[in-house]
Amino acid sequence: MKKIQLKFIAFVAIISFWSSCLVSEHDVIPECEIQANGLSRAINDLVPSDILQTIIDLGMPINKGGKPPLIEGNKYKSSPMILLSTNVPGESTGGQYNDYIVTFSQQNSTDLTIKIDFVSGTEKGTGLGSFMAGTGNDFTIFSQIDVESTNQVAGVKAKTVVIMSGTWTPTGIKNFHTALFMLDDKGDPNDVWLENGEGRIFYDKDGFSEKL
Repeated sequence: MKKIQLKFIAFVAIISFWSSCLVSEHDVIPECEIQANGLSRAINDLVPSDILQTIIDLGMPINKGGKPPLIEGNKYKSSPMILLSTNVPGESTGGQYNDYIVTFSQQNSTDLTIKIDFVSGTEKGTGLGSFMAGTGNDFTIFSQIDVESTNQVAGVKAKTVVIMSGTWTPTGIKNFHTALFMLDDKGDPNDVWLENGEGRIFYDKDGFSEKL
């Protein structure tokens, strides 16, 4: 079974940034305000508009709005995971990859943040302060993940984004998709990362990711 990995060599996912949107109990700083494209300023600051448009053009569902559903406290399993699309040269779509298990916690409906923990085969990642968007039962999560090479050029770092979208139900998530894209390869002096703006989109083939 193939691994859902961002690049062609192994990486370690490091805890992402944390950003609080609250100034006081009643005031919210502008980063949490929903912009013209239906996403918060924090999300627009995280993902450049050209990369976001590339991700959308490749078929990633992006749910917009500032009232996503409450999904914390649950773990979900997506299987089988299929490569929907990629803009990585030489790659083909349709292959099956490792099952994807994600846990959501620490959701804050005021500052639109959430913590995610995901596992795919031997790969793990954690996003603290991941930003949410959505309306009704539809949601999308954007999480910055800083990665570091673990091969012979250990210590080479890059900044990526993991995006998860779906429709929450009491028993699982419908239409679950996840995308992994390079935001900043830091110049990639050792040629170990994807190029900026390159990445892959995966989806749960049977259309339903059950709650564990």
